[in-house]
Amino acid sequence: MKCVRSVLCICIQNIRKWTYDYRVWIIAALLFFVCFDNSASLGELARFYGVRSTLWYFPFAYMSFHIKIIVTFPLVLLMCSAPFADANSLFIITRAGRTKWICGQLIYITLASAIYYLFIFACSVVTAMPYAEFSNEWGGLLPTIAYNNQITSNIVRNNFIVVSGRVLRCFTPLSACWFTFLLSWLNGTVLGLIICACNVAFHRKYIGCGIAGFLIVLSGFFEQEGMGWYRYIRFSPVSWTTLDRVDVGGMTEYPSFYYCIAVYIALIVILSAFIIVHIRNSSLEKEVF
Repeated sequence: MKCVRSVLCICIQNIRKWTYDYRVWIIAALLFFVCFDNSASLGELARFYGVRSTLWYFPFAYMSFHIKIIVTFPLVLLMCSAPFADANSLFIITRAGRTKWICGQLIYITLASAIYYLFIFACSVVTAMPYAEFSNEWGGLLPTIAYNNQITSNIVRNNFIVVSGRVLRCFTPLSACWFTFLLSWLNGTVLGLIICACNVAFHRKYIGCGIAGFLIVLSGFFEQEGMGWYRYIRFSPVSWTTLDRVDVGGMTEYPSFYYCIAVYIALIVILSAFIIVHIRNSSLEKEVF
């Protein structure tokens, strides 16, 4: 129990540092602006069609690959300095030990990813309130957008709201929000662990950020069906963060939900084990300071 408490304290200490970390405030402002812009587009469409929107547009908030890239890149900024060492870290490591310290960092990456996407969910709900009805239904607007994409694009300039009719048919609003959050959370954790693993292995922070950024940009190519790359989308974990790129009921060529979850968990386990072993067997000053 004492060991668990020490690991959690290390994790919580990193969360507390957000209050004076300018990166966190910039990221929060950017994500809120993206959600606000999406909600404004939904509001304009709701007025045009004469129907109400829904609070639960989170599953479609970054279904467009343009918005997905914009929303995912700040996560790299948040994780770029993993493992997160500062002037107090050497004292903490001396008291708690290497293993507890790095486990605290790994739990922090997992928790930070969850908070990141929960914040996006909260922003999507708050910014949608002026145009939405309080109901556990999809409402009238999202189905209208899903089956009139061409008309919608002519109504709202620079509209990046993409609504999948398959998601509307196969999921309830709350289940779609939950599964979108779960996939996004696991993907964010994987990206954070990739950055951390590269940082401790190569001692160059730009390598991990570069690999994570490459995976994010690459997802944009995989999601454009006109380019023919969508057949290889099973090799693009960033693409699986939205339900339109996950197969439900064997109706598409996309990877199944269970495949995505299994790959995410396997990557998390492998990367975490690598980081722990590498930290325990290396010169700590060289790895993180």
